[in-house]
Amino acid sequence: MKSSEPTISSKIVSFIIVLLSIYFIDEFSSLSLVHALFPLRHTSYLLTVFEKHFWQFAVSFSAIVWLSRGHLWSYGINSKNLKMSMNYLLWAYGFTIVSTLGVRIMTGSFILPLPAESFPLGIRNSIIAMLVFWMSAPVANTILFFGFGQTLLMKYFESLDKMFLIPTSVIIAAVFYSLFSTGAHFIGLGSSAWIGTFMIGIFSGYVYWKTESLIAPMLGQAFYFGFPLFVKIVSLVS
Repeated sequence: MKSSEPTISSKIVSFIIVLLSIYFIDEFSSLSLVHALFPLRHTSYLLTVFEKHFWQFAVSFSAIVWLSRGHLWSYGINSKNLKMSMNYLLWAYGFTIVSTLGVRIMTGSFILPLPAESFPLGIRNSIIAMLVFWMSAPVANTILFFGFGQTLLMKYFESLDKMFLIPTSVIIAAVFYSLFSTGAHFIGLGSSAWIGTFMIGIFSGYVYWKTESLIAPMLGQAFYFGFPLFVKIVSLVS
């Protein structure tokens, strides 16, 4: 009985360390250091988000390099199980298309990954928006919450029982993702917005667990947040 107590305590401490690490990385990446040093005349919300993603990726990727001693593939940065990843990705694409168009038909509105007042106007901002939600957001969020966060949680909590046939670490990573990621600002249908972000978090964590690669989670998030934005922009142009 005594021998199990340190193990439980160490797991709790490890969980707190991972949570605080994600929190502080997210807080640090919100500093907008470039804008503070070189203020732009017309600083947009999208440029601020893009810089947040840059710092978020830089810090979390550096942490992965240090923790893995350069063995990045052990933190999901690899092309393992590529065929399986593509199969999961097709399901994610199909779900995104059906849900986006379904919400549009039933409610007449769009679920967009940014505040309504920050919706891109003009070609320049539309291009920036697509770069943010098709490139910088999925890369930064996937590296931080799943490459860094879930991998560490799996190392410390792999002996815990599974919840709904998936590791507890996947659930925890999805909760972190839905609370702190860019997707946490997903708007459109009130409380169901959080549910949608949590679902893509579960998808990302589950697929990463099954494939040991971040390719499908990264591309899945890009399409999940980018496709509704693309449809909205096209509807405005047409």
